[in-house]
Amino acid sequence: MQQRLVVFSPLFVMRSHLPEPLVVHIEKRSLGLKESQLIHGQGHQEPLLNTEAELTHHLIFQAREDKDASHCAVPISTNLIKQIVNKTGNEDNPEHILADFYGPKTTTESSWPYITKDSDRSALEPLSQWDSPMQVKLSRWKSGLNTLLVELLPWALMVNDSQWDLWLFEGETIVLQIPAGKVIVPPNFK
Repeated sequence: MQQRLVVFSPLFVMRSHLPEPLVVHIEKRSLGLKESQLIHGQGHQEPLLNTEAELTHHLIFQAREDKDASHCAVPISTNLIKQIVNKTGNEDNPEHILADFYGPKTTTESSWPYITKDSDRSALEPLSQWDSPMQVKLSRWKSGLNTLLVELLPWALMVNDSQWDLWLFEGETIVLQIPAGKVIVPPNFK
């Protein structure tokens, strides 16, 4: 008896590690089209909508609708998916694919904001700073699937778990304030 496993997977999945949601502008320059999508932060992942195979899409990130979009565009395409899948090796074992979706959750990652202190995180309110460098990481989403994971990573997250506002100094200059119970992306230090 022969069985077949059919998995419908998006072409691209976006994960933002920023404290707040962001707007991603997806440009299809060869077609002259531009669409926008809201991506939630805090490590949540969402499929990028209305993307097509055999077409290069340019991703441009924007902190909020009242702010300007980034000047840099990140190109993604299905050719890039093929390059990354071939580089990492293809694990087409159906048991691995099914276990990833339906098996017990055995993640070694701690929840956002990725600190291991066991305390009540529901009180933390995010507060973004967008004048710091970001990194975009492209990798395989899950083994056995041809889906590209696009991750937006801040260079650092600072969590004020105390009951007091904290001030960050560089020399004798105040760089920023971290309010009590807030998570921020700090600016790049000199």
